[in-house]
Amino acid sequence: MSHGAATYATLFYDIKRYGWQRVYGGRGRVAELKRWQVEREARQSVDTLKRRGYLRARRIGNRVRLELTDKGQLAALRHELRSCSPLQGGRYVAVVFDVPETERRARQHLRLFLKANGFRKLQQSVWLSNHDTYQVITRFVRHLGIATWVSVMRINELSR
Repeated sequence: MSHGAATYATLFYDIKRYGWQRVYGGRGRVAELKRWQVEREARQSVDTLKRRGYLRARRIGNRVRLELTDKGQLAALRHELRSCSPLQGGRYVAVVFDVPETERRARQHLRLFLKANGFRKLQQSVWLSNHDTYQVITRFVRHLGIATWVSVMRINELSR
């Protein structure tokens, strides 16, 4: 496609999408409309995340500060875990824990989180992953407040 044909294609698309704003206002008007559309979509996304409990907004003076809720932080950690790269050469990340009975809910939450995110149970409180999840799991354990009773390790070789 030649440069002239691409210019005409862009012009016709802009006229179809933005009506006569393209003709009367030129490229600058279309750019402004596109920017408004992006801003509107961003506001809608923020509103949806707030409504679903992933974000909270705090007003500080005349500014608004967005923060992840606990639910939002867990969702972000889950997303990070899914994107962790596989470990090569028989290497693993191990999670070993001995969480006391007084922290039963946190222990159960840890087990469910490990199981849901591809860890394999070696024993009741020893779990392995063949993905590089070390940093993400360490942050999750700190988030639960049970770092005292949990060890996250990188293992270079595992014999059975």
